[in-house]
Amino acid sequence: MRSEPLLSWLSGLAPLLTASLGAQEAVGPPPRELAGSVEGGAHVMTSFASGIEGVAGVEGAVTYDMLERTVVLHWWRNFPAQQRREGSTQVEHLSLWPTAVCSFGTDRVCVAGKDPRGQTVIQSWRFSTSEVFEPASAQSTGELFFPDTLIPVASTTTVYEGDVPGHRLVRALFANHGAPDKLFVQFHDSRDLYELDTATHALSLKVSSASDPRLARSFDGSYTWNHLQRGYLYCMGMEVNENGAPESLIFVDANRDGTLDLANTLYLVGGDQWKETFADQTLLTPAF
Repeated sequence: MRSEPLLSWLSGLAPLLTASLGAQEAVGPPPRELAGSVEGGAHVMTSFASGIEGVAGVEGAVTYDMLERTVVLHWWRNFPAQQRREGSTQVEHLSLWPTAVCSFGTDRVCVAGKDPRGQTVIQSWRFSTSEVFEPASAQSTGELFFPDTLIPVASTTTVYEGDVPGHRLVRALFANHGAPDKLFVQFHDSRDLYELDTATHALSLKVSSASDPRLARSFDGSYTWNHLQRGYLYCMGMEVNENGAPESLIFVDANRDGTLDLANTLYLVGGDQWKETFADQTLLTPAF
């Protein structure tokens, strides 16, 4: 007799447990098409200079692995005279699933992703500048070498957080090189391109997928260049489209003032068009 109230209570609790488990399952990783990789990456500049003739200091590339919840930094030192490079890898573990990364000026990167609550988050990371990266001397030979480079993340600032239709998940992320502290952000659910002011956290629509349907295409890479003649170039691209050809959508800031010149947007399909448009590759340099 005493078990009946308990069974009744458990019966009433079951739907609540099921609903709770369902909610947890709903907050899972983003779509696999945003999974990214640890290959390539956005170029990162640091303020570290070695003080050694012929050594360029510390540079790197930032990438991400969405399913592993990691951001990966590949640091290296260039030795121009010997055409030699020494590098190391730094892995930062996250609580969120990253979906996009970009460099954000010297000693800074931005990371966008989805947190365990289902919120879309964009963070600004600043690396410590208190470290000294000088060569060490091997005891056996006296030969100079550089230890593995590890630059701690000194601060993490959330510059966007929300779960609003049209602003869910970040598909592409660019530093606006013509406007300090601003980002270009393409959201996955709407494919619209916004500008985010990381100081005020204000979002402003720059290009909608309704006005430019090309934004809705499944571009799976993003790149930034400073073209010496054309200005800043913000590129979304894919290696292979449905016709088996590479494809790129490129927004242009011709006078480098932080404003996209939409009349100059480039749309390239196929390697031949790319080669014709950018015949002189020496005019393309990294943008910082």
